[in-house]
Amino acid sequence: MGLLFWIFCLATLAGCALVAYQYRQTKAEARIVFNAARRRGEFSDSEAFAPFERAFLLTSDLRVGVYRILAAICAMISLPITVSVVSFIWARFYFLLDRPAWMTEGELVHSFFLAVTAMLGLVGVAAFFARRYHERHPLNFDQEWEKAKSEAVVSSTDDAVNSH
Repeated sequence: MGLLFWIFCLATLAGCALVAYQYRQTKAEARIVFNAARRRGEFSDSEAFAPFERAFLLTSDLRVGVYRILAAICAMISLPITVSVVSFIWARFYFLLDRPAWMTEGELVHSFFLAVTAMLGLVGVAAFFARRYHERHPLNFDQEWEKAKSEAVVSSTDDAVNSH
Protein backbone atom coordinates (compact mmCIF):
# COMPACT_ATOMS: atom_id res chain seq x y z
CA MET A 1 0.00 0.00 0.00
CA GLY A 2 1.08 3.51 -0.70
CA LEU A 3 2.68 5.99 1.62
CA LEU A 4 -0.34 8.28 1.39
CA PHE A 5 -2.58 5.50 2.72
CA TRP A 6 -0.36 5.04 5.77
CA ILE A 7 -0.26 8.79 6.35
CA PHE A 8 -4.08 8.80 6.32
CA CYS A 9 -4.13 5.87 8.74
CA LEU A 10 -1.73 7.61 11.13
CA ALA A 11 -3.73 10.85 10.89
CA THR A 12 -6.91 8.92 11.67
CA LEU A 13 -5.31 7.24 14.67
CA ALA A 14 -4.08 10.63 15.88
CA GLY A 15 -7.60 12.00 15.44
CA CYS A 16 -9.05 9.11 17.44
CA ALA A 17 -6.50 9.68 20.18
CA LEU A 18 -7.37 13.37 20.23
CA VAL A 19 -11.10 12.60 20.53
CA ALA A 20 -10.39 10.13 23.36
CA TYR A 21 -8.31 12.76 25.16
CA GLN A 22 -11.00 15.38 24.64
CA TYR A 23 -13.60 12.91 25.99
CA ARG A 24 -11.61 12.42 29.21
CA GLN A 25 -11.07 16.17 29.56
CA THR A 26 -14.77 16.90 29.01
CA LYS A 27 -15.76 14.31 31.62
CA ALA A 28 -13.37 15.90 34.11
CA GLU A 29 -14.70 19.35 33.26
CA ALA A 30 -18.27 18.11 33.83
CA ARG A 31 -17.30 17.00 37.34
CA ILE A 32 -15.69 20.37 38.08
CA VAL A 33 -18.70 22.33 36.78
CA PHE A 34 -21.12 20.06 38.67
CA ASN A 35 -19.26 20.45 41.96
CA ALA A 36 -18.92 24.22 41.53
CA ALA A 37 -22.64 24.61 40.77
CA ARG A 38 -23.50 22.47 43.79
CA ARG A 39 -21.26 24.62 46.04
CA ARG A 40 -22.95 27.77 44.73
CA GLY A 41 -26.32 26.23 45.59
CA GLU A 42 -27.63 26.19 42.01
CA PHE A 43 -29.25 22.82 42.70
CA SER A 44 -29.74 20.49 45.61
CA ASP A 45 -27.25 17.97 46.97
CA SER A 46 -29.63 15.15 46.02
CA GLU A 47 -29.05 15.89 42.32
CA ALA A 48 -27.32 12.95 40.60
CA PHE A 49 -24.12 13.48 38.63
CA ALA A 50 -24.72 10.89 35.88
CA PRO A 51 -27.56 12.78 34.10
CA PHE A 52 -25.59 16.03 34.38
CA GLU A 53 -22.52 14.39 32.88
CA ARG A 54 -24.54 12.84 30.04
CA ALA A 55 -26.08 16.22 29.15
CA PHE A 56 -22.70 17.93 29.47
CA LEU A 57 -21.09 15.45 27.07
CA LEU A 58 -23.95 15.70 24.57
CA THR A 59 -23.85 19.49 24.44
CA SER A 60 -20.06 19.88 24.44
CA ASP A 61 -17.73 20.44 21.49
CA LEU A 62 -16.80 16.78 21.73
CA ARG A 63 -19.58 15.97 19.25
CA VAL A 64 -17.77 17.90 16.50
CA GLY A 65 -14.61 15.83 16.91
CA VAL A 66 -16.52 12.56 16.95
CA TYR A 67 -18.41 13.42 13.77
CA ARG A 68 -15.24 14.61 12.06
CA ILE A 69 -13.31 11.44 12.79
CA LEU A 70 -16.24 9.22 11.78
CA ALA A 71 -16.59 11.16 8.53
CA ALA A 72 -12.86 10.82 7.84
CA ILE A 73 -12.95 7.06 8.43
CA CYS A 74 -16.03 6.71 6.25
CA ALA A 75 -14.39 8.78 3.50
CA MET A 76 -11.25 6.63 3.63
CA ILE A 77 -13.35 3.50 3.23
CA SER A 78 -15.76 4.84 0.62
CA LEU A 79 -13.26 6.53 -1.71
CA PRO A 80 -11.58 3.34 -3.02
CA ILE A 81 -14.99 1.68 -3.33
CA THR A 82 -16.34 4.64 -5.31
CA VAL A 83 -13.34 4.68 -7.64
CA SER A 84 -13.57 0.90 -8.15
CA VAL A 85 -17.28 1.01 -8.98
CA VAL A 86 -16.81 3.94 -11.38
CA SER A 87 -13.85 2.21 -13.05
CA PHE A 88 -15.90 -0.97 -13.44
CA ILE A 89 -18.80 0.92 -15.02
CA TRP A 90 -16.41 2.94 -17.20
CA ALA A 91 -14.79 -0.26 -18.51
CA ARG A 92 -18.22 -1.74 -19.35
CA PHE A 93 -19.19 1.36 -21.34
CA TYR A 94 -15.76 1.39 -23.00
CA PHE A 95 -16.29 -2.10 -24.40
CA LEU A 96 -20.00 -1.52 -25.06
CA LEU A 97 -19.14 1.48 -27.26
CA ASP A 98 -16.51 -0.55 -29.14
CA ARG A 99 -13.44 0.95 -27.44
CA PRO A 100 -13.40 4.58 -28.55
CA ALA A 101 -9.98 6.21 -28.19
CA TRP A 102 -11.28 9.12 -26.10
CA MET A 103 -12.56 6.64 -23.46
CA THR A 104 -9.26 4.83 -22.97
CA GLU A 105 -8.21 4.67 -19.32
CA GLY A 106 -5.70 7.37 -18.55
CA GLU A 107 -7.06 9.81 -21.12
CA LEU A 108 -8.19 13.21 -19.89
CA VAL A 109 -11.90 12.36 -20.11
CA HIS A 110 -11.41 9.25 -18.00
CA SER A 111 -9.24 11.09 -15.45
CA PHE A 112 -11.69 13.98 -15.24
CA PHE A 113 -14.63 11.61 -14.76
CA LEU A 114 -12.81 9.73 -12.00
CA ALA A 115 -11.84 12.95 -10.24
CA VAL A 116 -15.37 14.36 -10.39
CA THR A 117 -17.01 11.17 -9.11
CA ALA A 118 -14.43 10.85 -6.33
CA MET A 119 -15.18 14.42 -5.24
CA LEU A 120 -18.92 13.77 -5.42
CA GLY A 121 -18.43 10.70 -3.23
CA LEU A 122 -16.48 12.71 -0.65
CA VAL A 123 -19.03 15.53 -0.73
CA GLY A 124 -21.74 12.90 -0.22
CA VAL A 125 -19.99 11.58 2.89
CA ALA A 126 -19.51 15.11 4.22
CA ALA A 127 -23.16 15.97 3.53
CA PHE A 128 -24.37 12.81 5.27
CA PHE A 129 -22.38 13.51 8.43
CA ALA A 130 -23.18 17.22 8.43
CA ARG A 131 -26.88 16.43 8.20
CA ARG A 132 -26.70 13.84 10.96
CA TYR A 133 -24.77 16.27 13.16
CA HIS A 134 -27.36 19.01 12.77
CA GLU A 135 -30.38 16.68 13.00
CA ARG A 136 -29.17 15.24 16.29
CA HIS A 137 -27.76 18.45 17.75
CA PRO A 138 -29.12 18.96 21.27
CA LEU A 139 -31.05 22.18 21.68
CA ASN A 140 -29.48 23.29 24.93
CA PHE A 141 -27.92 21.96 28.09
CA ASP A 142 -30.93 22.47 30.39
CA GLN A 143 -33.26 20.54 28.09
CA GLU A 144 -30.77 17.70 27.69
CA TRP A 145 -30.24 17.56 31.46
CA GLU A 146 -33.98 17.31 32.11
CA LYS A 147 -34.24 14.59 29.46
CA ALA A 148 -31.30 12.67 30.98
CA LYS A 149 -32.82 12.94 34.47
CA SER A 150 -36.18 11.63 33.25
CA GLU A 151 -34.46 8.74 31.44
CA ALA A 152 -32.50 7.92 34.61
CA VAL A 153 -35.73 7.82 36.63
CA VAL A 154 -37.39 5.56 34.05
CA SER A 155 -34.43 3.16 33.92
CA SER A 156 -34.17 2.97 37.72
CA THR A 157 -37.90 2.28 37.89
CA ASP A 158 -37.55 -0.47 35.28
CA ASP A 159 -34.62 -1.98 37.21
CA ALA A 160 -36.70 -2.01 40.41
CA VAL A 161 -39.63 -3.69 38.64
CA ASN A 162 -37.41 -6.29 36.97
CA SER A 163 -35.66 -7.22 40.23
CA HIS A 164 -38.96 -8.24 41.91
